[in-house]
Amino acid sequence: MFDLSEIRTSSFASVPDALRLEALNAQLGYAAAHSPYYRETLGALPALRVLAALARLPFLTAETLRAQGRRLVCVPGGEIARVVSLGTSGTSGAPKRLYFTRGDLTRTVDFFAEGMGWFTAPGDRVAVLMPCTAPDGIGDLLCRALRRLGAEPLAIGARGDLYAVGQALAHTPPQVLVGFPWQLRLLSLLCPTLRPRAALLSADYIPATLPALLHARWGCTPLSHFGMTETGYGCAVEHPCAPGMVLRADELVAEIVDTQSGAPLPPGQPGELVLTTLRREAMPLLRYRTGDLARMDVFGRITRVYGRVRVPRAFYEMQDALCALPWLWDYEAREEALLASVAPDAPPDARELLRGLAGGAAVELRRTPPEAAALLRQGKRI
Repeated sequence: MFDLSEIRTSSFASVPDALRLEALNAQLGYAAAHSPYYRETLGALPALRVLAALARLPFLTAETLRAQGRRLVCVPGGEIARVVSLGTSGTSGAPKRLYFTRGDLTRTVDFFAEGMGWFTAPGDRVAVLMPCTAPDGIGDLLCRALRRLGAEPLAIGARGDLYAVGQALAHTPPQVLVGFPWQLRLLSLLCPTLRPRAALLSADYIPATLPALLHARWGCTPLSHFGMTETGYGCAVEHPCAPGMVLRADELVAEIVDTQSGAPLPPGQPGELVLTTLRREAMPLLRYRTGDLARMDVFGRITRVYGRVRVPRAFYEMQDALCALPWLWDYEAREEALLASVAPDAPPDARELLRGLAGGAAVELRRTPPEAAALLRQGKRI
């Protein structure tokens, strides 16, 4: 059922640069006219003649977003349909607040419907292992998109009792699964008899070794999605027939810049992902530094997201290595040790193997009973 022509005819993927430039200039003018912050920073900006000229504009950082808040908003309060507050790592820092109109949220549903349609057929059951209870949250928007496709969303939520989830799904097997990467990994280990056609990994770092493991366990097509609250949850999604995640080109312009200097980098070279919205109504984001290390190819597809710029690369490399171990069910990295839950058939030297992959850190090993860990059944981390 997978057809590569879907990319060439996609309303969000196949957008001519001339139309994107027109939308960009309209967004810049709209932001300068309606946002106090952009009125001050952009002023009377002449129309850009090429998309690459965007690099001459100043960056918008998370710190600025946090500090300026409502001054970036372009619409009256009565037109705001959803506000999302994202806390900081500290306890006293002001949160980032993102504002969305009903139109902003509807366009996310449009993107989800078209992207999911690349590997979801009418009548398919789609298990959504994402938060689903908040109105207009990521799970709610995705379920709406699936209903539009004629699919049946199973709004499971971000649950920890994955053994029980798997047993329930065995009675109504889904054709598609959507969830956090490590969550779907653990579900594949606990419930290998599930046979989804596709598994969409989203909302967290995707270990490089995870797609091969999911394919080996379930025989499915693993696919990647990258999104942020700042992008209305949707940003780029992978097509089953093409490598790399296809950008929402009707809504976003993506750049890769040097993490230190901010200078644009050529295709294929990793750097910080910078995003500019094209049709955002409530809160346009112009050259927003996402804080994510990524790489794009010459076609503008995001081929890899390596994680957060400020997190040591070794942390993600450790995840890549740990993910490939089919006998490792779950783990928690603490400052003093790595706590690992392993299958009964873990090798005798499991502790030494894990210690090597964890950079010599101490390892506390817990072997899991064959009938699946009681802690996992209760939804608790080890």
